Amino acid sequence: MRALTVLLLASVSALEGDGPAAADRAFAARAAEVGVNAAFLEVLAEDGTLFRPAPVAGRAWMEAHPDEGLLAWEPRVEWRSAAGDLGVTCGPWTYTQDERVQGAGHFLSVWTRVEGAWRLAADLGVSHAEPEPALEYAAFALAVEAAARELSSEAAEAELREAEALLDADTREAGALALLDRAHDSLLLLRPGAPPSRGPEAAEALLGRGADASRAELERVLVARSGDLAATWGALVGAGADAPRGGWLRVWHREDGAWRLLADVRLPAQ
Repeated sequence: MRALTVLLLASVSALEGDGPAAADRAFAARAAEVGVNAAFLEVLAEDGTLFRPAPVAGRAWMEAHPDEGLLAWEPRVEWRSAAGDLGVTCGPWTYTQDERVQGAGHFLSVWTRVEGAWRLAADLGVSHAEPEPALEYAAFALAVEAAARELSSEAAEAELREAEALLDADTREAGALALLDRAHDSLLLLRPGAPPSRGPEAAEALLGRGADASRAELERVLVARSGDLAATWGALVGAGADAPRGGWLRVWHREDGAWRLLADVRLPAQ
């Protein structure tokens, strides 16, 4: 039986409370008040990462790239560790400038709780022209349950680094569908140009559009104290020393002694 069960919730109101979704809503409201750059600088962790499309130091990037446009978003997915120290949010976004919508898509954000406050550890998004899919986003929020710690933080990080190395090797050898061997039943897949897919079957259809032979360079591993939730991310590196770099981010859930993929996002080099 899975250590984390899926909550069949009727509406996104179930994501209220003091979790990362509530912090993300407050963040969005703040962006509407003071602008996107100022809001990001208020909530970004000191070592927070943004993707442009390769990972960059978030605070430095925001300070160097002022933006007068309006970025609006709404979290409709929340995953939270049993320890309450690591969380993930996802939902639709729109970007408006001069009262005209210039872009839309979906975002995924990783949050860590520091001294009682949620801080943005990583944030990225994909653009797509298709209308938002009719999904019950709240239906795949995950229950927060008490969990016995199964392994140390060091051991969990070592497991994840090994899992990432094996997945990267399998993906470059066998193609993008290799990630389905590690997929959680609630796998959320985000790719540019397409609305998000939910579940391994939908992911298979999206991944079938083509493989990406870029090497996934691991830069960061975050593991919850409860050992049940983790996030990993880094750069997508093509062949050649001067090849442009993209970015990737994955969310993992540990169950039955193995790490399963809850979310996978790839941003090819532009």
